[in-house]
Amino acid sequence: MVKRTFLVTGASKGIGLAISNRLAAGGHDVVGVAREPLPSFPGTLVSVDLSDDKASAEAFVELAQRHAFDGVVNNAGVGKLQPLGEIAAAVAFMLSEDAGYITGQTLFVDGGGSIGKAAT
Repeated sequence: MVKRTFLVTGASKGIGLAISNRLAAGGHDVVGVAREPLPSFPGTLVSVDLSDDKASAEAFVELAQRHAFDGVVNNAGVGKLQPLGEIAAAVAFMLSEDAGYITGQTLFVDGGGSIGKAAT
């Protein structure tokens, strides 16, 4: 396994935290961005309100100078979907070496909702 560094927005709860935990458990470095600090975050967490354009721009410039990111998970603003573990697993796969030849795809992790057959 190649150790990589990923940036995750909306990383302090819900989907973002599940993705961050999954990536960290896989041995990767995770840099999270969230409004509220979380002492138990599995990596480096930067507190930024992404609705503040100026603060966001400054934070991302500083992060880009400090880290060489291999991937970005733009989770901020994503609706709440369940189960979080399945979403985190799909994201972790798409960021893995196993998905190296997959490009430009949209992966729906919605229990069949996108085709009108939601799981029961």
